Amino acid sequence: MAFMNFFQSPFGIVQVSASNQGVTAVKRVSHIEERDIQPNTHTTQAIEELKAYFRKELQQFKVALDYQGTPFQQQVWEQLLGIPYGTTTSYKQIAKNLGDVKKIRAVGSANGKNKIWIIIPCHRVIGENGDLIGYAGGITLKRQLLSHEATVQQLSIF
Repeated sequence: MAFMNFFQSPFGIVQVSASNQGVTAVKRVSHIEERDIQPNTHTTQAIEELKAYFRKELQQFKVALDYQGTPFQQQVWEQLLGIPYGTTTSYKQIAKNLGDVKKIRAVGSANGKNKIWIIIPCHRVIGENGDLIGYAGGITLKRQLLSHEATVQQLSIF
């Protein structure tokens, strides 16, 4: 069964979806469908943690996650979870961390398939030269999230 709840963030309405095992997706939506509101403990916890994140009171999420993807995508998402709040890394560095610098595009693709934005912080991945590139939510949102975390646009290797 799929569970869902919504809240108003500084960047618009956010929908949090979850299974019985954990959060499956976080995304911006244009409106709330009252009939879709079916919270569970994971959506409730995620919303409380996201609210704390937006108040700058939380830097590390603890909510259970239930992300589905290929083994490689899951490896990339695990790398994303290791990027500390307020820092950035590059697609190339993640590829190096995974043992093959030639997989930069595959890392970018996996990053783009992350459905649990903010909690799995794909916004913290930038181009090797410091450019803000490749964010499914758009570069403006990426810039806003990095600014929210007071990230100076310089590469910090984790």
